[in-house]
Amino acid sequence: MLNQKCPKCGSKMYWRKAKQGSHEGDMFIGCGNYPTCKHVLHLACSKCNAPMVIRLATTGKGAGKYFWGCSNYPECKETVAIYQ
Repeated sequence: MLNQKCPKCGSKMYWRKAKQGSHEGDMFIGCGNYPTCKHVLHLACSKCNAPMVIRLATTGKGAGKYFWGCSNYPECKETVAIYQ
């Protein structure tokens, strides 16, 4: 669970895992009031405006932790920490 409220209905937002479609297995942040409210949080890169995707750090002091990374990597290396 996150300390984020849905801007559409005010319910809590939760980490979700896509169960089907082209994004099956991908993590996203969705409204806890689903299926009544289907709002999903989308982030855009502040440097190049490409969509941000959730990635898992494999090296360094953040290894094993998730973060938002630009989908335009390696051309753009913008990241945003996810506080767990």
